[in-house]
Parts: sequence; structure tokens; C-alpha cells
Amino acid sequence: SASPIYLIGRYFLGVYPTKAGYETFNVEPKLSYFDKLKCEIPVKDGILYIDYDGENLEVECDREGGTLILDGKKTEIPVI
Repeated sequence: SASPIYLIGRYFLGVYPTKAGYETFNVEPKLSYFDKLKCEIPVKDGILYIDYDGENLEVECDREGGTLILDGKKTEIPVI
């Protein structure tokens, strides 16, 4: 019943923990699957925001600990 939600977040948006309980986490989106995307994903004690308009990607979080991986490059996710 909840499996589709988990699968979208994990495999298409690429959100997965790097320490227990999402203390730290990576975001490695598969943008080729989306024309546009706007979502909010709960992570430990916070919300991860992803906005993709087909050309530009914006990823922010309201807590520290996130890393964006895009084209093999790692960038710390800005805290809002």
C-alpha cells in the first residue's frame, strides 16, 4: 500500500539515508524521468524541497545533513 510512495522517493528522486534515521542523507534524482517536478519529502525533523522545471533544478531543506549528487558531483543542500 505505501510501497509506491517509497519507490518514487527512493529510486526516482534518489533520496536515501547515509546515516541511521536520515541523520544525513543523499538526494540523487533521476531527472530524465520527469518533465517537471515539484515535491516536498519528509526527512528526519525536516522537509526536503525539490523543484525542477525541465531545465533548472532547485533543492533545499529546512535542516542540515543533505547532499545533492548530480552528474557525479556532490553539493551540500542549502538550508532554508
